[in-house]
Amino acid sequence: MADLAGCILGLGASLRDILEAVTRSGKQIVLVVDADGRLAGVVTDGDIRRAMLRGASLDAKVDEVVNRAPLVGPAGLSAR
Repeated sequence: MADLAGCILGLGASLRDILEAVTRSGKQIVLVVDADGRLAGVVTDGDIRRAMLRGASLDAKVDEVVNRAPLVGPAGLSAR
């Protein structure tokens, strides 16, 4: 999980915060967690781009663009 630490932000973060985390981590995705630290959804660089094309500002909240139903797998699942 240490390699994902820079990719985790809470609900209420701004699109600017998300974009900065995507840029810093190089992962092209941010995991969005609720107040209890549970996964609330994900935001990709594509989600940010589409939101901005719809007119969202960098100060908009991630809550407006977060994918709340991401496809997830169990820990340790191989890519094969």
